[in-house]
Amino acid sequence: MELDKIFIKENSLFNTVVKEIRLFLNISGEVEIELIITNFSSRSIFKTIKLSFIGVIEYSFFYNLNYYFYNIEDYKFFKTNSYYYLSLDPDMEIEEISQKDMDFIKCKNIELEEME
Repeated sequence: MELDKIFIKENSLFNTVVKEIRLFLNISGEVEIELIITNFSSRSIFKTIKLSFIGVIEYSFFYNLNYYFYNIEDYKFFKTNSYYYLSLDPDMEIEEISQKDMDFIKCKNIELEEME
């Protein structure tokens, strides 16, 4: 599955929900993060997916009881020559990485697995 299909039109991450976040060292000794994401649009080809962020370079997540866990209301995603970047609470004033971006992952590779 091509990653760009998950980030456009009816398959967008807008208004989806992160049900699970897993953080671990994979077999290669690299930090890996998995996000299980549900509640796609009824027109989407997805119901539930797993996004695996492999070779994590940097990440930051924040949680507080005063907020819902974890509705995706906005996001920033892009690929450069050397990494992928996803922020689930982005500073939308600029399209690049911002010091104000929150809940982000910067990694070497991303894999998408359809769960349902």
